[in-house]
Amino acid sequence: MAVFKCKIALAGGQVVEQTLSARSKAALKSRLEQEGNFVLAIEPEKYFGSLLPAGIGAKIKTKDFISFNEAFSVLLRSGLPVVQALESIREESENSRLANPLESIIEDVKGGESLSSAFQKYAHIFFPLYIATLQSGEKSGNLPAAISQYVTYIKKFQRIKQKLISAAIYPLILAVVSVAVLIFLLVVVVPSLSQTFIEAGSELPALTRWMLAISYSVQKGWPVLFILIATLLGGLVLFKKSAKGRIVIDKWKLTFPLAGKIYWHYATAKFSRSLAALLKAGHPLLDSVDIARQTLVNSHMERQLFIVGQKLRQGASLSQPLSEQRLFPRTALKLITAGEKGGALPLVLGNIADYYENEMEKRLTALSSVIEPMLMVVMGVLIGIIVLAMYMPIFNLGSMF
Repeated sequence: MAVFKCKIALAGGQVVEQTLSARSKAALKSRLEQEGNFVLAIEPEKYFGSLLPAGIGAKIKTKDFISFNEAFSVLLRSGLPVVQALESIREESENSRLANPLESIIEDVKGGESLSSAFQKYAHIFFPLYIATLQSGEKSGNLPAAISQYVTYIKKFQRIKQKLISAAIYPLILAVVSVAVLIFLLVVVVPSLSQTFIEAGSELPALTRWMLAISYSVQKGWPVLFILIATLLGGLVLFKKSAKGRIVIDKWKLTFPLAGKIYWHYATAKFSRSLAALLKAGHPLLDSVDIARQTLVNSHMERQLFIVGQKLRQGASLSQPLSEQRLFPRTALKLITAGEKGGALPLVLGNIADYYENEMEKRLTALSSVIEPMLMVVMGVLIGIIVLAMYMPIFNLGSMF
């Protein structure tokens, strides 16, 4: 039994922290939710975590996990038994985060446990969706095919994630360079010219006086400014780590101007894709919703979907509580309703995922094409104002002769 530190929201809305023991993180989460609680966070207790071998308790990098599953699928298709396939991968693996859990998993499988049960013990490392995939592969008798489908799923969202990161990198670099140029002008260029203006003794234009005041404030007040920024960032990090703060920030992500809809469409596509895969694999709707919501990494949406799960337990259809929570776009909700009525929910969910992945990519391209020139214009205007402020006194001096 492992020991976990839990932060949960009780049915009445009260947030409490408890230290509980369970076989795995997933088992504890399932138990708490069956009791009507909403799980905000579950982390292995630090004291016990320090006794674990290196690599246990940390998530495996996506690229390493994809490589592992590709190799595992190929070995199984070649006719190797599960244990031999896992042993072959473990012997060649240089990643302790993967090799150490595999060693225990191999022993469990040798002892008669199913593959999914063995992986379930390391639910704090392996995602619930992956464990559900192994279960469906075992039930269908075609484990390699189930693993290959999971790899395809992961690769698809990895590509989407890379597109999001790539779209953000250039504007971020441009913004950093712009700020660095502005600071250089205010700290180095403006002060060097200000001495010339002072020696000239002429009255300075209002814009120049304003710019000199800003330059002086930046030079003399940077320690205070640094402390203020550090305090604000530190407060934001602490707020995000709190249960309430995490929900507030995750909710804000969905409504943030311009980028909010991109994130919303991404979450809609990811939930739909995950739920479709689980339903196609034969998992019950309630279990599928519970697993799919954990793929979102958004505490606000997870909490709303937890409420949806409770309504499903009471006999409601999927579309009804989803519509009440207004968690996904109207088009998606209408399609889910039609899919339920037509008995083709997995197919409809796959179509929803395709549609919103395309919508997200279109909006991402449009946003990138707007932000980049906008940053260039803003940077040009600010630098232009600084240059104008510095040259206006020179023009005035020239007009005096």
